[in-house]
Amino acid sequence: MRNGKVNFLWDVGSGVGRLEYPVHTIHDGNWHRIEASNGLNGTISVYPLEGPMAGMMPTPASANSPAAFTILDVDQNAYLFVGGIFNTAKPQRTDSEGTVQLDGEGYASVGRPTRWNPNVSTITFKFRTFTSDALLMYMATEDMVVTIVDIDSGIAEDKIVATSQGSATGLNLRESQKIYFGGVILKRYAGCLRDIEVSRTPYNLLSSSDYTGITKGCNNLHTVSFSKPGFMELGGLSLAVGTEISLSFSTLQDTGTILLGGLNSGSLEVLVFTRSHSPHRVTRRPDQGVLNDGREHSLRIERLPGRSFAVQVDEEAKLEAALPNDQPISLQRLFLGGIPAEVEQTSNRANVPFQGCIWNLMVNAFSQPVSFENAEIGRCPNLVPPQPHLPEEKPPKVIETAFQFGLTRNSHMSFSFDDAKVREIKDGQVCLGYDLGRGNISGCVPFSINDGSWHKIRVSRNKQRGVLTVDGLYSKQMTSPNKVPLGSSYWILYSINGCIRNLKMASYRVGLDVSIALEFRTTRTNGVLLAVSDQDKDGLGLEIVQGKLLFHVDNGAGRITAEHAPEGADFCDGRWHAVTATKLRHKLELEVDGRKSRAESPNARSSTCDTNNPVYVGGYPHQAALTTKRSFRGCMRSLKITKASKTMDVQFNKAPEIRGVQPLS
Repeated sequence: MRNGKVNFLWDVGSGVGRLEYPVHTIHDGNWHRIEASNGLNGTISVYPLEGPMAGMMPTPASANSPAAFTILDVDQNAYLFVGGIFNTAKPQRTDSEGTVQLDGEGYASVGRPTRWNPNVSTITFKFRTFTSDALLMYMATEDMVVTIVDIDSGIAEDKIVATSQGSATGLNLRESQKIYFGGVILKRYAGCLRDIEVSRTPYNLLSSSDYTGITKGCNNLHTVSFSKPGFMELGGLSLAVGTEISLSFSTLQDTGTILLGGLNSGSLEVLVFTRSHSPHRVTRRPDQGVLNDGREHSLRIERLPGRSFAVQVDEEAKLEAALPNDQPISLQRLFLGGIPAEVEQTSNRANVPFQGCIWNLMVNAFSQPVSFENAEIGRCPNLVPPQPHLPEEKPPKVIETAFQFGLTRNSHMSFSFDDAKVREIKDGQVCLGYDLGRGNISGCVPFSINDGSWHKIRVSRNKQRGVLTVDGLYSKQMTSPNKVPLGSSYWILYSINGCIRNLKMASYRVGLDVSIALEFRTTRTNGVLLAVSDQDKDGLGLEIVQGKLLFHVDNGAGRITAEHAPEGADFCDGRWHAVTATKLRHKLELEVDGRKSRAESPNARSSTCDTNNPVYVGGYPHQAALTTKRSFRGCMRSLKITKASKTMDVQFNKAPEIRGVQPLS
């Protein structure tokens, strides 16, 4: 409090954010309620509970801290002070500016420092990891002496001395040679690094010209893999009504314990044990699709109101089973991937070890396990058969926006879109084929592209007419048939052996009528749910602003808005809310949790929303058809977009672009 007004200061790692609530002074002897939240953006509200202003809803005040970090990363060792702070406390950031996290699949290469003494060289860094077998740092040298030192205290904790064979005495690292952190090809490192110095020269791996799989900061680890029988024990929990447990997993084995149950001969079984009853069981059969295919699958367990619980796999329908009562079920110990030997002996329950990966468990964080054995925390190896590796002397150059095909049989990427467009290569030439329902049409550009160089391909279609352009110089036009032809066109079915980058999908047109349905829950009173627009006026937006849900449409003659105010204070109640937003020409209908709101444009002749950009969910890079810039924070599911009686179920994990999102969790 300063001069009677509430001040909010926060620092999430990149500098202090400051915000003063301008409306109320609180040194008036009355009770007030203060609510503050922060990430990169800080928000504060002050509610007078007594006096002449009691009961008035405040307007939240917001400000940003310096950009970079967004998470207030505290653990069980952190202190919370109320009313003051004692003199011996010295709050400080635990991680310095140069802290980075490696995901177990990446690395960074840096150049040799300018001040390089071939006879005496020192490399220092700090690291934090659960990885038991990984390469931290590599460079091509003839001999090496390594000393592991506690940098904070300066005490040598371990010293390893090695001498190379032969008479060479210097580390003659040439200026063009690289130093690698986090592994090169094999044994990639998963964990955090900071305070990296080579010959007293500091390095920030994110400033390297060659790195991948590295992010700034050091967040909690949310992945664990088991290559041999092991387990991870987490703290207990109370499975009360409304409790949800969700996780993702991948495996090639048809049997193994995941959490509260497991895979059993291809069937996924979830068992809930109570004291006086036999297990209550939900079984998902293999005939609904195998789960031990090495792909990502999600598992969600929910304690329902009343005497039941539900299990959902991926986006399938929920499976439910009854419980004897609605009392909380206390889980004293929680295990992932298997159980330890002493539990197996005392419980008379056989250990069925899981082999594969488990991640994004939304109960406890993986970074603070109670105990673990044979668990690779922070790493999830690729379960597809390994491919031949390149020599370690020449690690592959990673191009962030490109994807390589042809390394495995039938390699491909799939995308959902309305028009059936297929791009092909035949005899070294680019070909286009499509079918609008009356037969295939295809054609090729008579220009060879199998020369090892990058080429730009553009495909466009307007009704029956399609145009294929290569490098902006060579084009092929074609028109699909009006009648069903007697013959059929060919399709190339094998995978391309090459690379594709900068793939951009066709845009979305809202048009006359569209209906959007979704469910969400949130911890913010502001945020973008969904938006699409063109470069001028037309657009559609669905957003939460100051606790209200707004549905905007602009057909080109001005914005129309349907508004819904929740019955409670706002949507930040931890519950799922169902939304259906429908555009019918110049009319809008918004239904939220069963309550409907409507809006209508006075200009009935302006009825079509001509958009040409992708649909964005959770945030939007532009401001058309929206009033807030704040991205959505929370969970979203069951997104469906219906147009012309055709419903598209949106699979978030198949989106062409994902930023700051955890699909299927």
